[in-house]
Amino acid sequence: MTDNQKLEKQYKKIINRIQKYNGYDIILTTITFLHRNEPNTIQRMQNYFFWSLFFIIKLTFLYGNFFSYGQRGFGDREFNLLYKMIYDLEGMNKLPSEYDNVNIWLKTEAFKQFWIQEKPNITSFTRQKLLFSLDIHRLFYSKLMKTISGLEINDFIELAFISMSNFIVKKKSSLKKEFFGKSIESYSNETIDKFLSFISLDKDKAQEYLNSIEFNNKKIEDQLLIPTPLMRFPLFFHNDTYHCYSKQLFYYSMQNNLYTTMKDNDPQSFMDKFGNTFERYIKQGLDYIGIKYIE
Repeated sequence: MTDNQKLEKQYKKIINRIQKYNGYDIILTTITFLHRNEPNTIQRMQNYFFWSLFFIIKLTFLYGNFFSYGQRGFGDREFNLLYKMIYDLEGMNKLPSEYDNVNIWLKTEAFKQFWIQEKPNITSFTRQKLLFSLDIHRLFYSKLMKTISGLEINDFIELAFISMSNFIVKKKSSLKKEFFGKSIESYSNETIDKFLSFISLDKDKAQEYLNSIEFNNKKIEDQLLIPTPLMRFPLFFHNDTYHCYSKQLFYYSMQNNLYTTMKDNDPQSFMDKFGNTFERYIKQGLDYIGIKYIE
């Protein structure tokens, strides 16, 4: 049996295992493990690999059974058995010695893991404001974001920051619309709805998104190496509640979502403007700290 055949066989076993349980139970249990094992220590990261947990969620959306009748309960024991199957699948993938160059392996591992180790930093929100709200191209960015999401850029940044306080400061794993409370005095109900819709997917929309050619038309070995596609939508909407897959994922998404979304929507026009914007942003920083440079 070839290595690819072994991967295929294990992959099918995992899908069959997933289909024995209720898909919602698998996803919500995995979210619990993601929050229980936030990667703030090496030991926690060694217990459960974050990329493996996100892979479970992805496979459940794609192949899970979301009908409750006749299905088994899914608790910690069942979760650990499923996780071990994912762990074994990853063990069948390419070894470092099987790459043409060890640097290629290091690059793929870094791409998969390093974003998980970034610590939340308020400056990421300030940077987005400087780049997209205060630049001379701000009207272009504002119009583009409004077309994509119906949101003003400043509203997105501020609501993202408010949401982060729930996950990072209050250490919650979910929120309801009511969480924004007094913020509704500053933001209309419509604005908050658009914000939450922009960063979340329910089960049906997640399946549609993950079934797109971009994600589902990849080899198994490649799927195991790329970061989770859920970076674009870090909240799972279910039963009137927005479940945060992971605080780390939410933070990473909020600091990159504006750039990624606008670039993907209109790559040529966006990059024509953003190159100049970024140059001015760097110049502003150098001027502030008094470093001389050649223009």
